[in-house]
Amino acid sequence: MATITKEEVAKLAFIKLRSEGNKDAALKLAAALLNTKGIILGIGDIDWNIQRAIDHCTNCAIYPYSTNIRGAVHFSFVGQIAISTEQQELNRLEFYDNI
Repeated sequence: MATITKEEVAKLAFIKLRSEGNKDAALKLAAALLNTKGIILGIGDIDWNIQRAIDHCTNCAIYPYSTNIRGAVHFSFVGQIAISTEQQELNRLEFYDNI
């Protein structure tokens, strides 16, 4: 297992959203990265795209979100998360080798 910071996961998710053309989701995630220590995701399309991009970049067994009473999830940019070495290699190939 390898560890990666949650902020780095959010940055990779931003790159994925931007490359897919999801401008609204990428802008919302970028604003949260610049201004806060986390993002709250609800049930809308933009939030779903952000959550899907984060899940794509982590693909981990441990659920990286905390939930609240109303069903929204919170993804904190503080701390680290464990990902498999295979996922780390996939992230490297997808995001870092194409720069």
